[in-house]
Amino acid sequence: MKARTFFPTSWLWVALGAAAVSQSHAAIERTSLAATEQNSPAATGTAPVSRVANGVWLDEQGHEVALFGVNYAQPFAFGYRALAAKGLSHRDVMAMDVAHLKRLGVRAYRVHLWDRLLSDRDGNLLNNEYLALFDELLEMLREAGIRVVITPIGWWGSGYPAPDPTEPGFSALYSKNDMNEKSDAIKATHTYLRQLMAHVNKAGYRYADDPNILAFELFNEPKHRQDPAKSAAYVSDLVKLLRDAGVRKPLFYNTSEQGNWPEFASALCQTPIDGVSYQWYPTGLLHMSGRHGNWLGSVARYSEPFAALDGCASKARMVYEFDAADVAAPVMYPAMARSFRQAGFQWATQFAYDSAELAGSNAEYNTHHLNLLYTPSKAISLLIAGQVFSELPRGDAKANSQASKQPLVENYPASNLIETPQSQTQLTPPRAAFSQASNAAASTASAAESGVAVYQSARAFYYSGSTTVTPRSKDVSQIAGVGSSALVQYGGTGAYFIDRQADGSYLLELYPDVAMLQDPYQASSLARQASVLQLNQQPMQLKLPGLTDSAVATPLAGPALALKPQTLKTLQLLPGVYRLATANAPAYQGKTPSYHLPSALTSANKTPTGLLATHQGPDRWQQQQALPLCVDITAPRAAVLSVRLYHRFAGDKWQAYQTATDAGQGQYCASVPAAQLTRSGVLQYRFAVEAPSLVEATLRAATSTDAANTGVAPSASSASVSSNAPARWLTTSASGSSLVWQSAWLVGKPDDWDFADDGRAYVAKVQAAKAPLLLFSGEDSSNLAGALVYPKDAKTTLDWRLADEPVLRVSVNKTGTWLVDGVVPLLRTQLQRQQQLAYANATGTASQLLPDAALKLRLKVRVVRRGDGNEPLTVGVALLDPDGLAWGSELPVSAQWQVLQVPVASLQPLPTLLSEAYPTFLPAQLQSATRRPFDARYSQGVQWWLPSLPTQDVALEIAEVSLVE
Repeated sequence: MKARTFFPTSWLWVALGAAAVSQSHAAIERTSLAATEQNSPAATGTAPVSRVANGVWLDEQGHEVALFGVNYAQPFAFGYRALAAKGLSHRDVMAMDVAHLKRLGVRAYRVHLWDRLLSDRDGNLLNNEYLALFDELLEMLREAGIRVVITPIGWWGSGYPAPDPTEPGFSALYSKNDMNEKSDAIKATHTYLRQLMAHVNKAGYRYADDPNILAFELFNEPKHRQDPAKSAAYVSDLVKLLRDAGVRKPLFYNTSEQGNWPEFASALCQTPIDGVSYQWYPTGLLHMSGRHGNWLGSVARYSEPFAALDGCASKARMVYEFDAADVAAPVMYPAMARSFRQAGFQWATQFAYDSAELAGSNAEYNTHHLNLLYTPSKAISLLIAGQVFSELPRGDAKANSQASKQPLVENYPASNLIETPQSQTQLTPPRAAFSQASNAAASTASAAESGVAVYQSARAFYYSGSTTVTPRSKDVSQIAGVGSSALVQYGGTGAYFIDRQADGSYLLELYPDVAMLQDPYQASSLARQASVLQLNQQPMQLKLPGLTDSAVATPLAGPALALKPQTLKTLQLLPGVYRLATANAPAYQGKTPSYHLPSALTSANKTPTGLLATHQGPDRWQQQQALPLCVDITAPRAAVLSVRLYHRFAGDKWQAYQTATDAGQGQYCASVPAAQLTRSGVLQYRFAVEAPSLVEATLRAATSTDAANTGVAPSASSASVSSNAPARWLTTSASGSSLVWQSAWLVGKPDDWDFADDGRAYVAKVQAAKAPLLLFSGEDSSNLAGALVYPKDAKTTLDWRLADEPVLRVSVNKTGTWLVDGVVPLLRTQLQRQQQLAYANATGTASQLLPDAALKLRLKVRVVRRGDGNEPLTVGVALLDPDGLAWGSELPVSAQWQVLQVPVASLQPLPTLLSEAYPTFLPAQLQSATRRPFDARYSQGVQWWLPSLPTQDVALEIAEVSLVE
């Protein structure tokens, strides 16, 4: 992974660091590996190994490699220490995580080793707990059928995201450049590699010969600055060292980390290396907040300049790390898999899969977030991506490289339909910035399917969210999904898997509900709970080939064992494994399925969670337009008897309410009628839930402060909740903002005579009918920091100013600024989910806000120059359509504040400024030859640029961007 910024440590770091230092130093013990392990029976290998022939990577049987999977780091570093501090068994946690990876169809595993933990200052391998745990993990992967690529040298310290502890390894003494330049560093490297290849693992294999290890990538993201010929000599020496150590399998070396340096790439391709490795982080890294909107354009093609170089055609190609960092939408992985295959890659491993014991905080790598339990939709999209990767034929790397020299991508967005000889995958991106568009109150098919990947073949039907797509096959035998479909109607939020067995029965594997409590992409902290799991009993309806409503679901494993067998007609299921079979089927004789849950759900001292409510509404709305609002309630389905939406203007009494309807998956929706939004002001609203009194709920005392006046109502297990129990009303208590994730509860409902109002209602500003639809406002600086997107190769400085009025200043220094594909990129902004237009897009109501005809783009801007001159500066501005493609114009901007209006009909198709990304040679712009008709009401952002280099330092100040009639 790229260089990472360190952040202030949490309170838990003292405990983590102490546990880590004491355990690692107590476990470290130098051994004479060279003498003992080279005499192992597995010290020499004669069995067939994978190889590279004419640039194609082949496995032991001569079949082309096409493997897709993940990185995972629990034997080392932060994950190791965090698990130790929690008192958990590393081996048990790894067994759980590997079982989940197998369930997701993962077939490839890659990791860069933390050599600073595995070696001493001279490069000698240390026989310690880290190495023993890694050997355990290798065995688990072998048993799961997951192949391995190891990068022996990571160089990184083991502290991230906390400061590095004291480490014994040799690479702690050197910079990355030093590692390939200084003789002492190179000598220690050789010692370490020689001994690592000779190390015998639990299966009795030397690493050099282990048949489940397909290849080695020699160094994680090396840095080279010397003459390419010297770098090539360094790499050649490493290859010779490993060949002399008995390694016969392919060896890869990183070429993308050096950026656009064709001389280095060409020199590397002249070495005896077998393959070259690349990474892909198309949305950048470490934004400290989620990225919303449609980012599929940024992965429309993997562009790189080296495949056509002499010698590079004979090298195999792998992607050692990739991710759409900070993006939660579950459509990116299948699109990336498609682009990888088109570019000729044969291996791709996401960075990094989160352990189920740590994913609730997302503290390990906060810019990434992937776990079967905590991010079920993304996890199913990974399953789909693996299918796409394995089924698509390998593309011509050289042809792709030549085509990628142009920003034009001919077939985007049509490429969101991925067809292979075996299957079809449809990617439906977010229609606007509201990435959780399934939360839309308008229950239309288009809204419900925003941000969904759907895969179907003759046997399989997979979907990353609720879908109305009907399977083409009438004989589906494998289902994996989240939400509901034509075959499964499910009320929970966790993932499920249904597999037909040889006798015509099915096994159903069902995972817990998950509630997202806050943005998981914030700065790392184990003290933060970004999401929580619940063992809720939820309704499920099934339409499976060969089974009728009289069929029986019999619990086999997990919390489901608390239930009795049920007929399919009336299923109310807890997480676990079930056998689905006809009523007269013989008793189940198979092996008891394994089912793994983290300690948060299995510990006798687990914290109760009970009734949870999460909601995000719009910051503004317009008069005389009905306002659709939804709340997500995580609880057993029987715990929610009814839901009301109460609303008032500030200062009025709580009287009016609407009864919410059940939209599925714990979501309840209602609308504030247009007839009750006839004036401007601050709209306040709350959700009230009628629930059995036994249901747990975090209660907040009636106070306007944020003191810890909370309690927990009496607890009850999910299985014991009954609608026959005495009921009570609970009302949401928020923070007086539209930017709310989790609510606590007040007892009673707002129209009770004795309701103790705590002043924490949700709020939205109601403005005049047909008021400007804001795309950006300087007044929202505190809420919109996460909306700023730095274009690739931009050299701008951004800062908020509160002079005459709140503005965003975008400054360009004449010195050090250059044209990027013919323009000076300034800024992109993405609509945030709470903004009115984004919310309207997500709820299918944008067309009601303003007429499509005669719309104008309204800008309040000015230019500030350093030095003399008040002449206008030509500035480019464009709206980004739902596919992320730009429609814009160039116009003069003066030094005085002015309001400019540009007819939307005059906007022309223009290249989109892409985000900062890694590797650095990726393109800066995207252009498409196939666009949909542009409707500005469905815009998802704005981009700015200068069409020519400035002659002096200048700054563009932006106060407002909006759409008006």
